[in-house]
Amino acid sequence: MILYLSLLDGIFIWLFLWFLFWGVFVYYLRPRGVDYTARYIVTSVYFLAAAAIIAHLFWDYFRGLISGFTIMPFYALGVALIFDAALYFFVNRHKDVSDFIASHHQTPFLLMDYRYIIAKLSNIAFQQSLIILLALLLSSNGFRMSGITVAFAILFVSGHIPMLRLDGRGIGSFFIVAAACAALFFPFLILRVPYGFVYAYIIHQAFYMLSGLFSWFYFKKIDGDVTRH
Repeated sequence: MILYLSLLDGIFIWLFLWFLFWGVFVYYLRPRGVDYTARYIVTSVYFLAAAAIIAHLFWDYFRGLISGFTIMPFYALGVALIFDAALYFFVNRHKDVSDFIASHHQTPFLLMDYRYIIAKLSNIAFQQSLIILLALLLSSNGFRMSGITVAFAILFVSGHIPMLRLDGRGIGSFFIVAAACAALFFPFLILRVPYGFVYAYIIHQAFYMLSGLFSWFYFKKIDGDVTRH
């Protein structure tokens, strides 16, 4: 396990791990038919394994986050997961795909497929393991919260820039803006709130679910307006 990293070493390793695990998924697994809906169990296992590797390597950073156990964040997580399941049930009972969503069938969060929610929960665990690590690395190197927020935003946005090419300007820009906004609350929750990493996880998964829901209703309304005119 890694005990301490200097700032530059930590940033390099963080970027390496982020792009390594995403790169294997995008450029190796996905061309072989592994994604969030096709062979979604493989996707889930892959991202859970990635999260476990990161947690093991940097356990000496993470261990301080689980002292003083409290059950309330896990109640909140349970409620959030039930809400997700109900949301997907509702959407799939009233499925009426807009032209926009149909044209972006390679963007999984828009499809709101049952299999996606299972695989995405594992993917978010992987992302959060690196989000937590980034916040802890910056804090351990003497950054105050304002500095952590700025540095976190720069690095987290950098990790999302490839989405401009992978998902197109519209979807890619949406996630880049979301990554910048995440810097306003993820580090604070992780570093200042007991078991705040659980709340960060809840917010992260809610972002994907609510973004999908908004897209379904918004673009369906646009399709209806175009049809009426």
